[in-house]
Amino acid sequence: MAFAKIASEVLAWMFQVLMNPKDSQGKEITWKSSAALEGYVKRLNDVAERLAEKTRQLRKWHDVMREKVIIDNLGNYSAIKTISNTRV
Repeated sequence: MAFAKIASEVLAWMFQVLMNPKDSQGKEITWKSSAALEGYVKRLNDVAERLAEKTRQLRKWHDVMREKVIIDNLGNYSAIKTISNTRV
C-alpha cells in the first residue's frame, strides 16, 4: 500500500517537472532565458531530492518487511527440531 502511494507521488512529480518544462509564468523554457533555465534546474533538483527521500522511505519499508518475513519464517522453521530429533 505504501509503495503504491509513494510510486504515484513520484510519477506525478516526474510528469509535472520533466514532461512540462515551463517557467513560473507558464512559458516554455528556451536556452535564451537563463533565469527560466535556472528555475527549471532548481525544480529538477527539488524533484531529485524528493525522489531520494521517497527511495529512502521505500528502503526502510523494505527492511521492515524483510525483517518481519525472516523472523516469522524462522519461528516456523523446524530444521533445528529436525536436527535435535535425529541425534539420539
